[in-house]
Amino acid sequence: MLHRLDERTGATQASIPVCGTPVHAAAGLGAVWVSCDHESVVQRVDPATNRVTATISATPDARLDPLAVHGGAVWVVGDSDNRVYRIDPAKLAVVAALTLDSEPRNLAFADGDLWVAGFAAGQVFRIHLP
Repeated sequence: MLHRLDERTGATQASIPVCGTPVHAAAGLGAVWVSCDHESVVQRVDPATNRVTATISATPDARLDPLAVHGGAVWVVGDSDNRVYRIDPAKLAVVAALTLDSEPRNLAFADGDLWVAGFAAGQVFRIHLP
């Protein structure tokens, strides 16, 4: 369940049914994006209607974790398959998958690049974005 809260009072304004195991949420590109761990999907929620408007599959085996919105795309970590997925919000599909040498855990954007923390190897990967 995704809960929309009043920023002043913290009271629940809406409870939005999403996937069974939502693990992260990010806002951008006119939507709220939710990564779903066991279902291996990302869901797009319309903040105007408080409804899921799209479900995008990554890969059947990926446990999806952190996600972020940047550069006209949604980026999500697949920590069980060592990948970072790029989702095109217009196509509602994964358009790229970057394989890393380590299990990715977190991602951030700085200086026009994607930075990914690798858990097992204790590494940080810098990926130049065009």
